[in-house]
Amino acid sequence: MELALVLSAEEPRGIGGWLVLMAIGLVIQPFRLLSFVAQDLRAFESDTWRRLTTPSSPAYHPAWGLVLVAETVANGLFLAGSFVLLYLFFKKRAVFPRVAIGFLVASALFQVLEVVVTGALLGSATQGKEIGQLMLAVVSAAVWIAYLALSRRVAATFVEELRVGDRSAPVVPGAAAPGPAGLGGWLWLMGIALVVESTRLFGGLMQALGGFGGDRWPTLTTPSNPAQHPAWAALHVVETLAIAGFMVGAVVLLYVFFKMRTGFPRKAIGFMAAYVGFVLAEVLVGYVLLDITPTERQRSEIVRVVLSGAAGIAYLIRSRRVAATFVR
Repeated sequence: MELALVLSAEEPRGIGGWLVLMAIGLVIQPFRLLSFVAQDLRAFESDTWRRLTTPSSPAYHPAWGLVLVAETVANGLFLAGSFVLLYLFFKKRAVFPRVAIGFLVASALFQVLEVVVTGALLGSATQGKEIGQLMLAVVSAAVWIAYLALSRRVAATFVEELRVGDRSAPVVPGAAAPGPAGLGGWLWLMGIALVVESTRLFGGLMQALGGFGGDRWPTLTTPSNPAQHPAWAALHVVETLAIAGFMVGAVVLLYVFFKMRTGFPRKAIGFMAAYVGFVLAEVLVGYVLLDITPTERQRSEIVRVVLSGAAGIAYLIRSRRVAATFVR
């Protein structure tokens, strides 16, 4: 018994040892990924995009557009994931090792896929430098995965449970609140954002419904029209139904928000994740099937939706005010 207590007391814990190197890497990682996203977005500038996607251009390949869009979306998702990892790491959440392992596996697979697709699909010769960078990424991912899975320090450090709006502790009348409560602080901005997003979705629904009237619908569905595409009608119907669903969801969220219902954080996280996925899918489908290149305004909207969604989800997960407010 005494030996067990001594061993338990000597168990390494806290952000020390090799975890210091991981902390440095996690802090640097968002800046690296942000530079990758900025580099990807420069490929959508008019001259570069036209040079890569115009059939008469020497640099043209039919797959360039899809590859660039997919790479940009993937790097954007990895950027959002890097901020989530940072939060989980410094909060010492119990889920961090599993999430970090998933992130490392996905990142390594993406880099391998990127090299394979670039070499096979686009006919680009893989340089020795690229192979070296790929091997370094795979080996470092394998090392960190093994460390996260086997380290006693990791097991003893990341023990804080992650709860969203947890109500496990009983509420005692007259007792002090576990944290700031009520619709204040950043929650006011979330409330305003819900109202604004509901209005934007209503405007988008009206615009989508307008596509069924006047000359627009025959223009998009008449086979003899140059602007016609077999998928236009189905895609427009699906888009309209999706926007209507999101608008109803936003109104429901508004009600749950101002009533301070317990289920609001989980519903809001699901709504944000689904909305970000819908926006990204809409751009990808529009480009792949209909050859629609995102405009500068659309690209800015994509960045806004992804970043605001990631920030909102992180806030709902970590905020003490959220946990203390939505209790009814």
